[in-house]
Amino acid sequence: MASVRIGSANDVAWRTYVISPVDGLIHELEIPGANSVNYTQNPLDFGPRPLPGGPIAAVAWNQSGVASTSMCGQRT
Repeated sequence: MASVRIGSANDVAWRTYVISPVDGLIHELEIPGANSVNYTQNPLDFGPRPLPGGPIAAVAWNQSGVASTSMCGQRT
């Protein structure tokens, strides 16, 4: 599992990445705000499949709203 915080102080969001044991894909869970109880789940079905139990890394930079995982590339 890997999580990143993106956005500015007034417009923040979180993205968490996990490998699903059901389909073997990395799933992105996106929470749109600090006070939100809702989330969006997006399976990342492009790029190579990760190894089961393999590591996930996520990076966000420059408050740009872009996150990257090591296996799947950039998501905006």
